[in-house]
Amino acid sequence: MNSEESITIKYYAKFEKTVAYIQKPNEELNQVMDRIGIDMDNHENDYLDGTFIEFSEPEVKD
Repeated sequence: MNSEESITIKYYAKFEKTVAYIQKPNEELNQVMDRIGIDMDNHENDYLDGTFIEFSEPEVKD
């Protein structure tokens, strides 16, 4: 007889999203990307509505 058990897995999901930004005078693209990264850290849920691309392979979470 089989018994149901639980396991916790971890996986990554890849999304892409077009975002508007304002480039300040003399600002390099990598500085813009740093600002977007900070905004993503502060407002993660605002970035979860992009277009889904793929899941990573699942791993067992320790």
